[in-house]
Amino acid sequence: MRPCTRQRLVGRFSAPFEVEPLTYRIEEDWSGKHRSLAASLVHAHPPGALTGAVAQGADPTAPIDAVQDQFLHACAPAVQLDGLVALGPIASTKADDVPLDDLSVDLEVWSVAGLEFLEASIRVKPKEEDDAEEFAARAERKQRKLADAVRERGVTLSEHPENKTMSVLTALAGAEQG
Repeated sequence: MRPCTRQRLVGRFSAPFEVEPLTYRIEEDWSGKHRSLAASLVHAHPPGALTGAVAQGADPTAPIDAVQDQFLHACAPAVQLDGLVALGPIASTKADDVPLDDLSVDLEVWSVAGLEFLEASIRVKPKEEDDAEEFAARAERKQRKLADAVRERGVTLSEHPENKTMSVLTALAGAEQG
């Protein structure tokens, strides 16, 4: 869910957890000056396990497990899965913990519907001694370091206010209708 508010994250979904094969995260997504709270409940599947769910005429909701269904009902009751349509494909490659100057960067490339994205991201975790203000200041410094390191390598940063996922979904939905 992005954007979301803390008030929408209720019950067991008010704090992050990890129980194989699920990982539930609550994070602030920062992209330039744009910031939003995001909650994600990811279910790990082996390669190829979702192929049947995206086949023509298949039910794309089949891989959604009971905990993911609980998350949607508890935190996003307006989300209706009836009529869900699988869009794609999306060609993507991800590399985690790539050294870039003194940062550990996650790189992700998406190619879809005529769009190409390279996302360079870092995770900044609070330290025990951080208060909210110190944590935010440290995260902002790290974000500036990342932006500077990327620019120094000749890459132009996007100022587009839409996040990568929304841009891709918009392009795929347009291609589906066209």
